[in-house]
Amino acid sequence: MALRLQGEHALARRALDVAAARFEEATALAEERGMRPLLAHCRLGIGRTRALRGDRAGAREAIDAALGEYRAMAMPYWIARAEAALIDSGA
Repeated sequence: MALRLQGEHALARRALDVAAARFEEATALAEERGMRPLLAHCRLGIGRTRALRGDRAGAREAIDAALGEYRAMAMPYWIARAEAALIDSGA
């Protein structure tokens, strides 16, 4: 969780390389431990980071993955956030 929060903080500062690294680190740990909500949050962060880099296809892939996970876990608040991120990303 701390790595994801570091990624969010870096993303807010537009430190995209740092954000990407933190989200990737958090993703690896979340996958190993089966932490599905954290994994979805990280994928959403990765998608938002890719969108800011101009990588629309990569952004869509990551955000779609997060959206699928949120739907599978029935997390309506986060589903709405991921859908908004898709729109914002232009993907």
